[in-house]
Amino acid sequence: MLFSALLCPMPAVATDYGGVKCPPEQYRTYGIETLVGTMKEEPRPNPRYEEGYDNGEEKFWNYWFLYLDEPICLPDNLDIVSNPDIDFTGEEEHDVKVMQLGMMDGEIYKKRKDLLGKRVVVTGELDHSQTQYHLTKILIFVKDPDDIKPVR
Repeated sequence: MLFSALLCPMPAVATDYGGVKCPPEQYRTYGIETLVGTMKEEPRPNPRYEEGYDNGEEKFWNYWFLYLDEPICLPDNLDIVSNPDIDFTGEEEHDVKVMQLGMMDGEIYKKRKDLLGKRVVVTGELDHSQTQYHLTKILIFVKDPDDIKPVR
């Protein structure tokens, strides 16, 4: 027995948790999730400016990010992309600690600006980045100002 173990050592493989290579406590799904972290506003290069648009674009735009208290994992989306016209697929992402907030209503920025730099609870829909305006591999899309609340 010992002889066979020396000849055939166990390969170094990532632990597989039911098809997802994430610890169960980090695993999240597509759809609505609630996450806790610190919300920050940071300037990043304007993708349109970078592409050479000459229409008065600002060089930087301010984006909002959620710095998570605990990292998360999101599986790939191959099983949920059933439309053959969609050519985007997101890969499984591990140990995600920062994600961009995608606001589905511009009023959210005005109504929740007071929470920047503070710990918040955010409820929204997780998804992979899909455009040049998505700056993190995973985003949380927020539909309503009430979906961002201060941690009490």
